[in-house]
Amino acid sequence: MGKRPRVPSALRSELTEYSSLLRALRTSNTLDLSTQLAESVLRPSGHVYVSRPDDEGEDERPVTESISLGPISEAGSSLDHQWKLAPQKENTRDTWTRWPLLAGDVHVPEWGLEDEVKFLAVQAIQSRHDSDAPILHDHIRDAHVDKEPTRIELLGSDEDEEDSLLSPLSLRALTVTSTLFLSRLLSLLAVQVPVTEKSMQNRVRPINWETVLGVVGANGLADASMLESVKRRMELIYPTSFSHVIDRVQSVSSVQHRLTDMLTPHELGFLSVQEPASRSRKRGPYTKRSMATDDHDACPAKKRRRRKSKPG
Repeated sequence: MGKRPRVPSALRSELTEYSSLLRALRTSNTLDLSTQLAESVLRPSGHVYVSRPDDEGEDERPVTESISLGPISEAGSSLDHQWKLAPQKENTRDTWTRWPLLAGDVHVPEWGLEDEVKFLAVQAIQSRHDSDAPILHDHIRDAHVDKEPTRIELLGSDEDEEDSLLSPLSLRALTVTSTLFLSRLLSLLAVQVPVTEKSMQNRVRPINWETVLGVVGANGLADASMLESVKRRMELIYPTSFSHVIDRVQSVSSVQHRLTDMLTPHELGFLSVQEPASRSRKRGPYTKRSMATDDHDACPAKKRRRRKSKPG
């Protein structure tokens, strides 16, 4: 058996990038809800996907009972390239994708995280400024409407307005903070997924948005107001959530506030040294001591001196 021809490195790199692009497109197509719903409606019930060994890089195609690609010869042949209904014993192709994707399968987005943070921050600042802006009268509003700026002026004014609303230093700080927050969140979510084999990953229950809120609330990454805002927005898309994560976060926050109020006066207590209390010695009335008591309490040397000092 001869040796296989060696593939050049440039061609190998091109084929690798092409296969990574196909996997990324297939993943985005699988995660696209509208495409899946449209295909399920348009696809007849008799169509079955066939897994063939020679079309690994091609897209899956529905197979009908008689789809002829044309005979090879005019006389006809048994090899007429007709696809028949797949038998039940053949396995259908897997539709799940390994997650997280490999580094080579991830498509580099056109807009980076800094651009996303800038867009959201400017949008929030503008909405706050619009709510605080004074109401213009009709004649002033008409005067502003009559002067329609050109497209170039609009683009230039938008860039100048964004730069005036958000300085580069503030944008950099927001980007770093967002990066740290997302890193902590993704790390905590990765801990929630049990360590299993690659073949068992499709049997793990997927993480939904309620699980994400539960992880965020349990680890103190966000307060109750932020969780309430996210829950309100997600319930506009998904069914109503019956999770009690916001109640738990509020109860934990109230307990922490009470504990902080109790410990705040004693934070620098180790620096305050109390002066020792002065003990005043209580002096009572003195009585005259008798000689018998003195003789009894005095030492023998004093007794001898007293005896010598007595006359006779």
